[in-house]
Amino acid sequence: MHARAEYSPMSHPHADAPKLKIIVALFLLFGATVLALFTFNAGQNQIMLTAALLVMVWSALLISYLTGEDAPWAQTKNQAKMRFISELSAMTAALSGLGLWLIASQKLGFLVTAADGVFGFSALALLAAIFMQSRLALLISSTTCLLWVVIHFGMGETNLVSLWMLPILGLFQCFHAGVFKTKIASFISLIALHAGLMIAFYSYYISGDISLLHIAAMSLMLGFAHYRIGKAMGDMQVESASLHVLFGWALTIIGALSVQNYWLGHNETIWQTFPSTAAADISWQIVGAVSVAAVGIAGMIRMSYSQMSTMAVFLNLALAVGAAALFDQRDAIHHIIATSMNMPSSALVGFIIGAAILASALAMAVNGARAKSTAMIVISLFAIASQLVVLLDARIWTAETAVVFGLSLITSLCFATLFAADDSHALAA
Repeated sequence: MHARAEYSPMSHPHADAPKLKIIVALFLLFGATVLALFTFNAGQNQIMLTAALLVMVWSALLISYLTGEDAPWAQTKNQAKMRFISELSAMTAALSGLGLWLIASQKLGFLVTAADGVFGFSALALLAAIFMQSRLALLISSTTCLLWVVIHFGMGETNLVSLWMLPILGLFQCFHAGVFKTKIASFISLIALHAGLMIAFYSYYISGDISLLHIAAMSLMLGFAHYRIGKAMGDMQVESASLHVLFGWALTIIGALSVQNYWLGHNETIWQTFPSTAAADISWQIVGAVSVAAVGIAGMIRMSYSQMSTMAVFLNLALAVGAAALFDQRDAIHHIIATSMNMPSSALVGFIIGAAILASALAMAVNGARAKSTAMIVISLFAIASQLVVLLDARIWTAETAVVFGLSLITSLCFATLFAADDSHALAA
C-alpha cells in the first residue's frame, strides 16, 4: 500500500494566492500611507485624505487577516514573524480608523484635541490586544497612554473625565499585562498612572482645591493600598506583581515622609494653607474609603492563599485606618495626647511615623537582598537616608522624644519581623 501523503497547506496548487494577496495589500497600504502623509502635510482636500485612510484601513485589516494565526498557511516556521506582521497591521488599521474618526468629528463640529486622538488610539490598541492576545498591541497601548498623560495633563487640561479615564484605561492595561506576562507594558502603564496622579494633584493644588497635606495623605493611602494589592497579586502568581509592590511601597514612603514632616512642625509655611472645599473633602473621603477597602480585600485574598492569618489582616486594616486618622483626625489626636501625656503631640506622632518608616525600609532592604532585587534595595536605602536626614535635626530631640522613638522603633521592628517572610514570598513572585 502506498503511504498516504500528509497534507500541507503550502503544497496546495493555490498556496501562493495568499502571498500574492499580501503583496498587493502591502503595496496598497504603502501607497495609501504616502498619499495620506502628503495630503495631510500639504493641507489638501480632506476627501483625498479620507479616501487614503479608508484604503489604509482596508489593506491593513486584510494583511492582518491573511497573516493571522487562523490562516492555515501561516502555521509554518515563520509563524512568529507572521504574527508580528498581523499585530502591526492591526495597529495600523486602528491608527487609520482613528484618523477617520477625527476627520468625521471635525466635520460634525465636535471638539477633538490631539490628546483625545492619542487616548482614542491607546484604547483601540488595548481592545486589539485583548481580542488578538497581542503583547505588541498592549505595549503600544501602554506607551501611547503615557504619551497621553504628557500631552493632556502637561498642557494643563485636567478635568474630571480625564481623571476617571486614565485609571480605568491603566488598570485594564495592568491587568492584561499580568495575563500576558509582560512586565515592560505593566511598568509603562504604572508610570503613566502615577505620573497622571501626581500631575492631577499638582493641578488641583495650584487651583486651590486641595492642600499639600491632602496630597501627602492621599499618596500615603493610595500607595499603601497599591502595595497590599501587589502582595496579593504575588500570591496569585501574577507576573508583574513585584512591580506593583515596588510602585506602591515607594508612593507609601513618599506620602509617609510628607505626613511626618507636617507632624514634626517642619516648614510650617507649606502646610498652613488648608482649603476647605467640596473637591478636597469629597476626594479625601473617596480615596480614604477605597484605600481601606482595597487593603481589606487584598488581605482576604492573601488569607485565601494561606499567606496571612486573620490577625494579620486585621492588623493591616488597623494600620490603614490609623494612617487615615493621621490626616482625618488631627485635632482629636492633638487633644488626646495633650490631655493624657505631658509632651507635644507633633513630636510624638512624628517619631512614631519615623520609626515605622525605618523598620519597613530595613525589612524591605533585607527582602531585597534575599530576592536579589536592586530596585528594592535602592528604594529602601532612599527611605533610610531620608529618615536619617530628618532625625539629624537636633531641635526635635529631647529625653521624652528619644524614649518615644526608641519604643516605637522596637515595636515597629517586631511587626516588620512578623511580616518579613510574608513580604519576601510576595516579592519573589
